[in-house]
Amino acid sequence: MTTNFDLYLHHGRKSVDEDMNDWGSRGPVLKEVIGIHQTYGSPINVYFANRAAMLAAQQLTGWDIWDDRSLTMRWKDDLVEVISNGEAVFFGDWGLIAAHR
Repeated sequence: MTTNFDLYLHHGRKSVDEDMNDWGSRGPVLKEVIGIHQTYGSPINVYFANRAAMLAAQQLTGWDIWDDRSLTMRWKDDLVEVISNGEAVFFGDWGLIAAHR
């Protein structure tokens, strides 16, 4: 059985240069992640259990589709970039955690 993970994003800000006075915003939680892959400093690809989960995540993040079931994370400097409601949001913290069943 494949374990599904949630990919979470935290410490969001509206600008890469924003001075953080608090923890920032929480970002979207991407469901049904089954893996990630990176080669020699290239962008990270996020793999999903199925195409529907990948398309749902793409709607939440604006990340580019890599193949049938994966997206490429978007980066600006050392922050993960998400496009939400047409606006860029930048996150300093991200990770994977086993999905609750």
